Amino acid sequence: MASGKVGLALLGLGRIGQVHLKIILSSQRTDLLWVVEENMELAEKVLKENGLLGKLRIVPNNKFDDILLDPLVQGVYVCSPTDTHTALVRKALAARKAVFCEKPLSEKLADIEACYDDAEKFGATLFCAFNRHFDFGIRSMYEKARSGGLGKIYMVKTTFHDTPLWMGAPTFTQTFLIHDVDLLCWFADSLPDTVVVQATANIKEVADQSDVDTVGVLMRFPCGMLGILDFCKYSPYGYDVRLEVSGSKGMEVTDAKPISFVKTLIPGVQCQEQIHSSFPDRFHQAYASEQEHFLDVIEGKAELEVKRVFSERAAKVIDALKESYRTGQVVSLKK
Repeated sequence: MASGKVGLALLGLGRIGQVHLKIILSSQRTDLLWVVEENMELAEKVLKENGLLGKLRIVPNNKFDDILLDPLVQGVYVCSPTDTHTALVRKALAARKAVFCEKPLSEKLADIEACYDDAEKFGATLFCAFNRHFDFGIRSMYEKARSGGLGKIYMVKTTFHDTPLWMGAPTFTQTFLIHDVDLLCWFADSLPDTVVVQATANIKEVADQSDVDTVGVLMRFPCGMLGILDFCKYSPYGYDVRLEVSGSKGMEVTDAKPISFVKTLIPGVQCQEQIHSSFPDRFHQAYASEQEHFLDVIEGKAELEVKRVFSERAAKVIDALKESYRTGQVVSLKK
């Protein structure tokens, strides 16, 4: 451990890598030792903005093996593009480093299974960053639901209206849908029995790529719970993430901004409160809390809460959503 702190390496300085860079730097428990980024111009720009230029070792991707030989590195943050995750995660696990990987581990179930098999084989921690498990509002609702505080759970609805418009991946991928699918499965503690999808393209740029931007999903779970997923690839009024849980004793809702209630969300019309403009603003607390949990696991203070089954369930459901959209049919996940 470097200077009594947890030594870390950060791979990737794209959108999510820059979010985690700030979270790592804000902690008194971490010592960021290495940054891996192929685009040196980007790396220098980001590190300069954070007052770190000349203070950190920056290396390209082909030097990753050197980092794994550093005994001071206890944890590796994988924030590179999704298609690089599997190889990097498996290398780090083989070196017995704790791995924090941004979601998803992979778009392929077989790769996800291989990563977790390696974690078990080498006795290393693999944490897939389901940050919404660590959002105070969402976590409180989950704990109340699981403890019976809302009675028998009838329905859980997730809303995710994204902004700004990002065209870096098709809609029916884990990149976009994994958090909402995971939450529905988390509350039900199972895979759904069936899923069905309706989707359309309302935005020209999206339609031109033969993709969809507006998605509605209905899931039925073995416990009797219905799950509804409401997704839009672009929201003109802000970054809108909501969760509603209803049961036999009552319901709870976390709004687009947990500390306020938004009555009107139309550009140019006065709102009671503005909502967040992007995911780093909305989930800053959750990003910090999930890092604290990861550090606790490394230091032996906690058992890993984000389990293998969460990633595997999400991959299976999203594959089923693709099939439902392609065929227009209800898809069964019953064994």
